[in-house]
Amino acid sequence: PGGWDPINNCPQQVRLPPLEDRLKRNPVYFFHCQAVMQARQERFMFMKNKLAEKQGRLAELDGGLIDESRAERDAIFADSRNEYLQEQYGKEVIKKLRDDASGAYDALVKEAKTLAVEIKSLENNLANSSPTPAEFQDECARIEEDELQVPDSAADADYVVEVVIGEEEGEGRELASRLEDWYCCFADSSQRGRMVPGPFDPNPEIKKVQRTVMKKLTDGELLVTVACDIKYSVAPHLFNQVVEQI
Repeated sequence: PGGWDPINNCPQQVRLPPLEDRLKRNPVYFFHCQAVMQARQERFMFMKNKLAEKQGRLAELDGGLIDESRAERDAIFADSRNEYLQEQYGKEVIKKLRDDASGAYDALVKEAKTLAVEIKSLENNLANSSPTPAEFQDECARIEEDELQVPDSAADADYVVEVVIGEEEGEGRELASRLEDWYCCFADSSQRGRMVPGPFDPNPEIKKVQRTVMKKLTDGELLVTVACDIKYSVAPHLFNQVVEQI
């Protein structure tokens, strides 16, 4: 693309950087390769292990560590009011012990609150991930069952040619080469599996839309229809008079 350069007061061409493979051909059109599946499974496993670790630590805090720290803090607070201990150790030492005990208890309470928030966040990330760990595990199993994680550009090109041009020769061969470059050569074959086949019929049968034709009523049918409409819109004694007139 080009434009006007206001600094040099002349037309100027701009050379854009080449597109990445994932922008030329979205990876969603290919099955996952083994490396991608393994990396994502390891990511899910890391999140599950991290969640279990945080849940275990929170259980330790709620199961006794916080209560023990609270009891120790209260005991030190009670001892700090003892005049004998104040004279024996000094008020500064007693105050430092009291502050340290209070700080240790507050730190454990803060850690428990932080862990609760992080656990909730990890649970939401695992539950709301698309696909979920269970869905992705099932997807990987089906891909490996059919060996679709192994790239095969030649087979993908044959599939594209068969879908687009069928068994035609001549100009179809030249088109096949362009289709192979377009569909199969954009993505790095080491980072993808086989091409995902299209979900729609490549040669659909197009049928003419069936239209309902309005049927014109005869005079007799029209009178019966009008009589029924009148029956439900006027009183019964007036209906008989109208029918006699008709």
